[in-house]
Amino acid sequence: MSLKILCCLLLLGVTVLAGCQSQAERQAAELTALIEEDPNNVSAYINRCAVYARSGAYAEAVDDCTAALERTPNSLHALQNRAYAYQQWGKAELAVADWETLLGLIDSSESLLTYYQKHRPEELAFYREQVASSR
Repeated sequence: MSLKILCCLLLLGVTVLAGCQSQAERQAAELTALIEEDPNNVSAYINRCAVYARSGAYAEAVDDCTAALERTPNSLHALQNRAYAYQQWGKAELAVADWETLLGLIDSSESLLTYYQKHRPEELAFYREQVASSR
């Protein structure tokens, strides 16, 4: 077999394998590249956390949201995503701790509280319910 044909077959194989990747795997790979480029890219950690959580990789999701919170301690999105990952992973106490922190941030900010009451009342009620039911 000629080198040219072998190279073409190898390229074809790589293309076929790339097509086997799930959308979540591709998204995670793209976000990983962003994190490698800028290890302080909080949005990339939060988004990769969401991708991992949706695909059932809860430990990885928690790790990413924790990394985001180490860089931006009051990130609502990181807290929301990590609480979701903990809940899905069966770690209710840890999920509740994140919801309590989240509610503390929301309740301490009049503008955030107004926003959640106006635009996300179901979400706010869910957080309050989860915290209340854990006591």
